Amino acid sequence: EPAGHGTHVAGTVAGHKSLGGREVDGLEDGVARNAKIAFIDCGRYCGPGCGTLSIPPTDRLMRTGAEAGAKIHSASWGISFLRQGIRYRYDTQARNVDSYIAGNWDSLMIV
Repeated sequence: EPAGHGTHVAGTVAGHKSLGGREVDGLEDGVARNAKIAFIDCGRYCGPGCGTLSIPPTDRLMRTGAEAGAKIHSASWGISFLRQGIRYRYDTQARNVDSYIAGNWDSLMIV
């Protein structure tokens, strides 16, 4: 991922400090140091300032994570508050995520 955002988010969550190529404990560790990452690529990078998201339907997105053992889903996709000149509203995708979480109490979506 050339833009580095996914790497940054994964490191913030589950990163380990490295000193001279050796893993060591430190304040720079991620917030969930022993977490495992189940990565789902939802983007296509096409150069500086250019990237597109192709987020799968919510049921497939959440099921893929759950099948990999994920309980916490990070939706660090960013958002534009204007879509086609219309102010962003609670949409079908947001409703579908809420519906999934309501039926799967052992899952958490972080945005």
